[in-house]
Amino acid sequence: MTETTMTKGEYAARRGVTPARISQYIADGKIGPSALKGEGRSARIIVEIADRHLAQRLDASQALGANGAMSRAVNETPQPDRPAPHPPAGCDGDLQRRPAGVAETETEAALRVAAQEKAEQAKLLTAKMRRQEALETGRYILAADARAQIARATSAAFRVMEAGIRNMAADLAAQFELSEAEVSHALVKSFRAVRERAAADFKAQAEALPEHVEDGEEVDDGEASQ
Repeated sequence: MTETTMTKGEYAARRGVTPARISQYIADGKIGPSALKGEGRSARIIVEIADRHLAQRLDASQALGANGAMSRAVNETPQPDRPAPHPPAGCDGDLQRRPAGVAETETEAALRVAAQEKAEQAKLLTAKMRRQEALETGRYILAADARAQIARATSAAFRVMEAGIRNMAADLAAQFELSEAEVSHALVKSFRAVRERAAADFKAQAEALPEHVEDGEEVDDGEASQ
């Protein structure tokens, strides 16, 4: 005979109770391990065995329907249990699902919102602690220090290039029989225009840095500038 299996939420809807009640049945042993297929959150209910366990193990007030007979999930609708409070965010996914038609109460809604806010605060605190740890271990450096490093490296590179222009002017003047002073003046003027544009770009990049940056990133920038 082929076994019929359902998730906790599906089986709860079938019996007219909440998923939380099904989980409680499992925890109390009213639905035994032989009625479960799989483990943990992914476990599924073997319908035939679970029905038999509940028929045998529920007390009369839980098991008897309005007509005084044993509730049978296959052919009869059981008496619904009182809905359990909605679990906070982060609990078992099956426990968060509600049977169709069961409305969330104001208290449950408030608890759910409070749990979500608490989870978000915990996430922010964890991220802050990780950044602080990275800063203390030297993996992060302050953006102000990074900007200073970029400025120093860029200035040093520009000084080297400007000094090289004079040698370039002398070579060009000798090769094309031109005035060294005029060639040097033209090259320096052109280079300074390039330098101003590059300096503006570097400044914009430095100002865009976050409060903390990876130490390795700044090493790369320094090496690239040189």
